[in-house]
Amino acid sequence: GCDASVLLDDAATFTGEKTALPDFNSGRGFEVIDTIKCQLESSCPASVVKQLGGPSWRVQLGRRDSTTASLDLANSDLPGPDMSLGELITAFADTGLTAEEMAALSGARTIGQAPTDIDPLYEVSLREKKYASGVSVLVTTPISFDNDYYKSLRGLLISDFRGGSTASQPSANAYSPAAEFFLRDLAFSLLQRSKWVSAHSRGLGGEIQ
Repeated sequence: GCDASVLLDDAATFTGEKTALPDFNSGRGFEVIDTIKCQLESSCPASVVKQLGGPSWRVQLGRRDSTTASLDLANSDLPGPDMSLGELITAFADTGLTAEEMAALSGARTIGQAPTDIDPLYEVSLREKKYASGVSVLVTTPISFDNDYYKSLRGLLISDFRGGSTASQPSANAYSPAAEFFLRDLAFSLLQRSKWVSAHSRGLGGEIQ
């Protein structure tokens, strides 16, 4: 959805998502985000700065956003990094998304860093390029939101490797030469994802956006 619940710290009324197994060793640097957000809000409240080059889309109103987070829901609903391709497709289908939309959403890894868990020689190559604190998914354009994820799909993560399998290969092939197709489909897939409300969370309240 749009509520960024993974950013919420544990509170007296709930245990948040930061320690969920699917997020293990994935979501990091929250204190940096908190610091940047605080400084931005004090300097230019309610303003947005876009520098990475990613897509823009109009967020639909009238949907329900949560005001809390749930460790249990994160463990049950988030896809894990060791899932097979079939398990990934099923997990995304359970939230109303197709294999093609899964392939588009996977391209969001075009920025950020992650420890590699496949192809040891590839890891050595990346670390030699001074990404010792965490291996960048794409060393060519690590701070640009583009389609190089699909051009460089060598399987930094096991789930990336499976993303290059036959079920999602047509989408990856289409996005590799044409960034505009990737950005268009990513925006559409994010909108589709924001419409889904977990059956487990329908009774958790929240607020109408």
